[in-house]
Amino acid sequence: MSWILIILFILVGIVLMILEVLVLPGHVVFGLLGFVSFVFGIVESYLIYGNLAGNITLFSSFVLAIVCIILSLRGRTWRRAGLYSSIDGKAGQEVSSLQKGDKGITVGRLAPMGKVRFQDKVLEVKSDYGFVDSNCTVEVVKVQGNKVLVKPCVEEN
Repeated sequence: MSWILIILFILVGIVLMILEVLVLPGHVVFGLLGFVSFVFGIVESYLIYGNLAGNITLFSSFVLAIVCIILSLRGRTWRRAGLYSSIDGKAGQEVSSLQKGDKGITVGRLAPMGKVRFQDKVLEVKSDYGFVDSNCTVEVVKVQGNKVLVKPCVEEN
């Protein structure tokens, strides 16, 4: 086995152990594979190249592992890897033109939530006064943020 393969086993072992601790906690398989790969690289250097080369490999591997752990735990490392974009869009509906007392017609049944057409807008509303059938006139009771509360209108004949 060449030095390149021994170094590759040690590096893969370090990477897998760091991934198991920091990125994939609870996935013991990655940690075990990393540890086995790390130890295998060191043992092979002892078996193939002798005690002096094995000791040098052991010492340098532990120094490299400690340096990698320190670098991976620094905050600046994770800031570079993180996603820091923001979403500027709004969820919900534009209800700023509605006021208490405005009237609309239900598009579907309000049970207790449903859609109501106010002039040219169709908005999601809530009825606190029970179920309201389709094509009934409703009146806005309260507008709070993007939530609209309505009640059915009593039709006079």
